[in-house]
Formats: sequence, structure tokens, C-alpha cells
Amino acid sequence: MPLAAPDPSGVPATAWWVLYLRAAEARHPRSLLPDPLAADVLARSGWPARETFGPPVPPLAQYLAARSLVFDAEVRSFLAHAPHGTVVALGEGLDTQFWRVDDGRVRWLTVDLPETLAWRRALLPQGPRQHTVACSATDPRWAEGIDPARPLLISAQGLTMYLPWEAVAGLVGLCAERFPGAALVFDTVPHWVAALARRHVLYCGTYRLPPLSSSMSPGSYERLRTLHPRIAGVRRLPWPPCRGLTGLVLHHGQRSPLVRWALPGTVRLDFRQP
Repeated sequence: MPLAAPDPSGVPATAWWVLYLRAAEARHPRSLLPDPLAADVLARSGWPARETFGPPVPPLAQYLAARSLVFDAEVRSFLAHAPHGTVVALGEGLDTQFWRVDDGRVRWLTVDLPETLAWRRALLPQGPRQHTVACSATDPRWAEGIDPARPLLISAQGLTMYLPWEAVAGLVGLCAERFPGAALVFDTVPHWVAALARRHVLYCGTYRLPPLSSSMSPGSYERLRTLHPRIAGVRRLPWPPCRGLTGLVLHHGQRSPLVRWALPGTVRLDFRQP
């Protein structure tokens, strides 16, 4: 039975938009991110994604795949050093990252809104090492059952741009206070993208992207150090090689201080012990 369609005006609908584009990229003969589960989930959902989002936009699909590769690389590196560690995926949506990076030992916690978790339970397999918490990423309840003594990586892919800056700062502070020694990885959009979204001019088919509440360019990541005294490191994560013009802009543009200000990016914050 097809799932109930999400409210197209709400942020949870972006989970379907990202899934749709990631599935499109997975079908490309030179895909950056082979992800057959994404295409399978979309097909089984019975949801008319193409009618809502229009034909896939290849540069956008490739960008989202490249972003996923950056996060996947961080998780794999973490698990290589801490194979029994815990990964907390904030606002995970319908991402299939667990099945791309699972080493057979990782403990995985998905934190998302009840509506989104209902979609995940209906469409994605769940194993004994996977757990969920139904709340907003800004709600500190998600942190209550996590052992701070265990190695921990917290990811927030495609999340922080939908939060007011005060909420982003609060999330960073929560992670720094509760989980010394852990790391937080999240991505950002530049100011010009957020400005277009606030003017309600970013469309995909009949779907209008919701407003973006915060923005930051990779060129200004260093100011994140001021958010909490336990931030020991701020590292901009590099974009992987991509195809065509998208690859030229993302992969090579990050080397130019001028171009870097106009690009999306991903940053890793490391928290020191008290």
C-alpha cells in the first residue's frame, strides 16, 4: 500500500526529495554513489516522486551524492579506529547510509521526527544494532541514553540549514557538553542559496524547497570555534572528485579562497575532554 504523502510545504518532505535525487544518481552509468537500496525504497514506496519533483536535475543529484560520500568517508574513518563505536544520525530522513558503511559492529541511532521515522520503519530494514529516537535534533532527549564513555560520531547531514542559527549553536553546545571526545559533522549552504530559498524561488517540478534558516560558507568555518570552549578542532572536509562542471566547481573550486565562499561545504568539529 502506498504511504501517505508528506506535506509538501514541510521540511520532512525534503527526505523524499533527497531520496529521489540519490536514486537518480545511483542509476547513472558513472554514478558517484552506487546505492541500489535508495532506488528500491523509492520504488516500493509507491510515491509519485517524479510527478512532484519533476525530472531529476543531474548536477543537483550529483551534488547530493558527493555530499553523502563526504559523510560516508567520515563514518568509515571513525569505525576504522573505533569499530564498536556509536554513530548518531540527526535528521537522517530516508538516507541509506547505515547499509553503505556498516562494519557489522557499529551501533546506530537515528534521531528524527515521528512522521519520518514511520516512513523509515515501513520502507527500510531494521536490525538489532539500529535504534531510533522520535524527536527533533534540537531536543536534548536524544542524548539521554547515549554512553558518553563510548567512541561517538554525530552526523547531521542536510539538517542545520533548516534550523535558526541560535538552534545550530545550541546543538553544537549540547554535543560539546554531553560528549567530550566525540565529533560532530554537518554541512552548510552558502548565503546566496539561503537567500533564494527565503524568497521561495527554488523549485523542483511542482515542489518548492522550504526556506533555509541559516547559512555559512566554508571560508568562515573558523568562527565556529567561538561557539563552545570544548571545541578543539574545526576542519573543513574536502569534496571528492565529481563529473563534469559539477566536479569542476565543487572539487576544484574549494581550492580557491574566492570561490570557496560561494560553495556549500561540510565541517567537522572535535570536542576536547574537560
